[in-house]
Amino acid sequence: MRKRAYCVLVMDGIQTHLISILKEFGLQWTDLASRSPEALVGFLQSVPTLDVEITLFTERNEHRDRRIDPNDEIDIGFLSLATPCCDLIATEKFWATHRTNLDRKYGTYVGHDLNDLLASLRDRIKCAQSLRGDPDKATSTPSTDRD
Repeated sequence: MRKRAYCVLVMDGIQTHLISILKEFGLQWTDLASRSPEALVGFLQSVPTLDVEITLFTERNEHRDRRIDPNDEIDIGFLSLATPCCDLIATEKFWATHRTNLDRKYGTYVGHDLNDLLASLRDRIKCAQSLRGDPDKATSTPSTDRD
């Protein structure tokens, strides 16, 4: 129910833009607004950035043991853009530990410890190198020496 309530706010915020896009496809607002609430939630969640925003917003509000921080809105905005587009994300412990399967869904490593992020980056580099058929580079470790 909370997810649907937040989706109403999202739809209200994008309604003007959405109406103009619908017109480009020969549709009207009523074509979309006549759908069931579940269909509208599904429609919004089919857009990756909105999917992440809706999920994180509702997840954050479920944690009544934690005061809502004013910077949460900024964090949600950042994570909404980064999660579908980035391989690795460094963020606060709260967002990194309260996973909502978005990391798996979008193939993104979300962490708060820089050592863990670097280890994940090394693993991803090795994997990419092995996929390109360069086994020597895939097993070597990156040099930290600077010439």
